[in-house]
Order: sequence, then C-alpha cells, then structure tokens
Amino acid sequence: MIRGIAYLVVALNANTRPGEIAAGAACGVLLALIPGGNLLWIALGLLRLVVPLVGPPA
Repeated sequence: MIRGIAYLVVALNANTRPGEIAAGAACGVLLALIPGGNLLWIALGLLRLVVPLVGPPA
C-alpha cells in the first residue's frame, strides 16, 4: 500500500500536464465501474492501449 501511495506522489509531482493525470484517472474510474471480463470492458481496455488519451504537447 505504501508503494501505491509513493507511485501516486511521483505521478503528481512529475512534469506532466494536469490533463494527462485527469485523463488517466477518468479512464481508470470508467474501467473500474464496468464489471471485469465483460466484452465492453475488454474492448475499452484494448481501445485504451491503441488510442492515446492526450495529444502531443503544444
């Protein structure tokens, strides 16, 4: 559990845009609300691997 908190602190303090962290959190919440093993969950998970959430930096 300590390691998970440490990863969260490192991610929040990294030189990333706030939109990247928000998009990742939204994607995680979306996948957490759909029952695992469902075809929709699998499709969204695979789509997440193929399509980037945020574009290149401006």
